[in-house]
Amino acid sequence: DLMNMLYYLYIDESGNSSPYLDKAGKVIDGSSKWFSLGGIIVNEDTKKDFNSKIEQLIQQFFNNVKLSENFKLHYHPLRQKRFPYDQISDEERWSIPDIIFNWIETSNCHLLSVTIDLEKHCERYGRPVDPVAYTLLVMLERFQYFLEDEHEKGIAIYEKLNSKMRKRVKMELRWLNKLTNFKFFSGLENIVEDVRNGDPKNDPILQMADFFAYVPWLWFTTNGNACDRLNQIIDKMYNLDGSWNRSGFVKL
Repeated sequence: DLMNMLYYLYIDESGNSSPYLDKAGKVIDGSSKWFSLGGIIVNEDTKKDFNSKIEQLIQQFFNNVKLSENFKLHYHPLRQKRFPYDQISDEERWSIPDIIFNWIETSNCHLLSVTIDLEKHCERYGRPVDPVAYTLLVMLERFQYFLEDEHEKGIAIYEKLNSKMRKRVKMELRWLNKLTNFKFFSGLENIVEDVRNGDPKNDPILQMADFFAYVPWLWFTTNGNACDRLNQIIDKMYNLDGSWNRSGFVKL
């Protein structure tokens, strides 16, 4: 059965990918120096398991709360205690990430994380490559290495990839290909189709990816001080001790 041979990479982002510096080289208010993509790789069985766990989790904690039709778990509003997280006790609220990170730590999944220093990135390139396109490409490359290791095929699903974004990414990828000083990139032969535009309602693991993507972003943003979550799941990173260009934990 071909479906069992597929791996799925669910990708979400943390931080802000818009320019960090204005034309004069000044930091733009409210912008973030770091932008992170986090990806969770699962096989068909783990995918089913996670999907049902997330649905149960939402029922368990928000049983008495009227949720919107398209409600999805998000780490940022949870941390900010926004609705509907303000409708449950603090103890319940904080046990949600505990449960999710515990699943990641103890289950059959692999993690990929790519974080870009937007300040350096803007300085380094006269025409900075779109950070989303760049980090996505590096992440897909690592997914390709993982699939080669497993001798399997895979599909990548990214929450934000609407058609406008897809066009931009394709344009940037072509441009990156032309950059001679760019260490280039394996073909992505084992990834069987274009990156899918994911919907967290239909692809609940994207909700887990949202929690995970925040972890490396926070680690870089706090200069390694906020490390508890990262330490908890670092062993799940693909090829953590591999060389820079093959490791699943990347800083650009």
